[in-house]
Amino acid sequence: MSVPLQLIYLSPQTIRNPYGLEHFVEDLQSAGFRVWDLEVSRGSEILARSDEPNPEVFRIARGSQLLYFSAKRPTGARPNLYFDFRVHVVWGEDLLRGNDRTWVGITSWNGPLVTYPEYDPAYHSRLLLDIGKSIYSILSPAFACIDFGHLPGHTWFDPVEKFQIPHIYWANYFGPGYLRGIGRDKVMKAPAWHLEPLDDGGLLYVLASTPDSREDHVDPQSVMEHFGVDSIR
Repeated sequence: MSVPLQLIYLSPQTIRNPYGLEHFVEDLQSAGFRVWDLEVSRGSEILARSDEPNPEVFRIARGSQLLYFSAKRPTGARPNLYFDFRVHVVWGEDLLRGNDRTWVGITSWNGPLVTYPEYDPAYHSRLLLDIGKSIYSILSPAFACIDFGHLPGHTWFDPVEKFQIPHIYWANYFGPGYLRGIGRDKVMKAPAWHLEPLDDGGLLYVLASTPDSREDHVDPQSVMEHFGVDSIR
């Protein structure tokens, strides 16, 4: 898989809390991630940078309403094998055209771990789902997904705020508020490879055991008809 893995979290509730950025990083560290290379930048202008988390970078990040950093976590499959991520946190009217909007995008180029047979895709796909769920529990978003870039467009704030479903991804984390708006039964009755209640009342909905699996992928046409979408990941 040459396209990047993307974990996208829309409208996370915790980032805007007092010291929400610091708590996000601390919770990632508690979950086994190493965090480094923190940066606040606008275009080519770097406003702050640090190899390790520090109060000054967080202060400048809050003023600029954005933060980049790197994080990685061992997969446990073999020594020196990691999921490496670049994390982008942004919020506010200036960048997202909404004072209440917050976006966390997490990108990784470790696609081979979930596609190449020599890396055990089933194991690493399950781990990626669990990582997504762990970060979901830290951020409490309205909606989150694991995306692989095969569809044009992506889910943005407008449809989520209007309780619409523009896309179905390989993995979908429906927050409780969004789920109430679209109808919990709609997701519960959808064709699924895996459907899991989340601790906050949300649901994790997954189409197949791995992103590239065809053996156990639920019928795409039935999924599109159920949700009323034109295409799925």
